[in-house]
Amino acid sequence: MMYRDHPDLSGFWEDKEGNLIKRRKLPNGQEFDVVKNYPEKEELFGYLEGMAEDIEYKEHIGLLRWILAYRVG
Repeated sequence: MMYRDHPDLSGFWEDKEGNLIKRRKLPNGQEFDVVKNYPEKEELFGYLEGMAEDIEYKEHIGLLRWILAYRVG
């Protein structure tokens, strides 16, 4: 998921590692804590620095999605 503006973070909390977490309830009543982080392009590239080659980042604005492709090894 990508956001051009800041996402609505109401109902989220932050764990000790800085992850944003929100509790979700399924129709059957089960509840799960879901991690929702929103990295920027530069942050993603930083994670892969020294481990990946031919990194490609493509944004799909209408779908609010991004794709990150890379080669390792």
